[in-house]
Amino acid sequence: MSTTYTPNIKLGQPALGDTGWSTPLNSNCTTLDGLAPVGGLAVTMKELPSTSLNVAVAAGNYVQQDGTVGTYAGTSSQAITASTTKVLYLDLTSSGALTVGASYPATAHVRLATVVAGSSTLTSVTDNRQCFDVCGSVLDGINWSFGTTTGTKIGTATTQKIGFYNATPIVQPASTTDLRTALINLGLYATGGASPLNLNGGALTVGSETIADAGNLAVGSSTGTQIGTATSQKLGFWAATPIIQPAGAAQGAITDSTGSSATTTLVTVRSDTAAHTASDAQDNDHILFTLLNAMRTALVNAGVIKGSA
Repeated sequence: MSTTYTPNIKLGQPALGDTGWSTPLNSNCTTLDGLAPVGGLAVTMKELPSTSLNVAVAAGNYVQQDGTVGTYAGTSSQAITASTTKVLYLDLTSSGALTVGASYPATAHVRLATVVAGSSTLTSVTDNRQCFDVCGSVLDGINWSFGTTTGTKIGTATTQKIGFYNATPIVQPASTTDLRTALINLGLYATGGASPLNLNGGALTVGSETIADAGNLAVGSSTGTQIGTATSQKLGFWAATPIIQPAGAAQGAITDSTGSSATTTLVTVRSDTAAHTASDAQDNDHILFTLLNAMRTALVNAGVIKGSA
């Protein structure tokens, strides 16, 4: 009867009663050894049985961190230190160089095998190659580390869609999208409530700002807050055209030479005598001066006017 073949990789299956099984069996061994998931990057003793402290590493391919395929050319002889247990791996921080170490590193690498060496020959080779990725959730407590030179992009185009915390993935929010809305749409911020914004003392630069009705501005009570940090900056109130800090000689302090000590009550100027008229006028002038001077001092101190030319 003729030999039949398996459906996937076509291994020969001699018919019952056939002789000469060595031919299909040897062919099957060659086929299996040549399969990348089986033979690629395999670590074996250089001789079987081992007569030295050397291993051989088969050529093979592997997936690099950037998703591209890396290639290792293989080596027919790699020495292992006598009377030690070593691991072999391809070091992806060194262009995939074959490396022998005491343990696997925390940095990017491709695991190959653990080799136990006696005093003059190898005792065992344990295959450490990892051929499959786990599907599903990332195990709790597992962290991702990234490079510190070029860095890593999450999304390589603004049209690619991303979502966090079960939010529907979206493209990159437009520059005119409200910041809070963008964070909510990405899933990085929960909906509802009034969102605070605390910059921890940092500067805030805005174009226009609208305060909701009944909203107030609270400022500190120690150093205080300046509205306008230079006299050349312009301000306006109630739709007035913004202007710089008003200044002029007419704003200068005036001198009270009335000699009056009147307080806060203006009196009707008497006209019965010239002395009474002069006295009453001086008292009124002094009261008005005191009020105007206090108002000027407050305006100057608040920075509303310069108080001089």
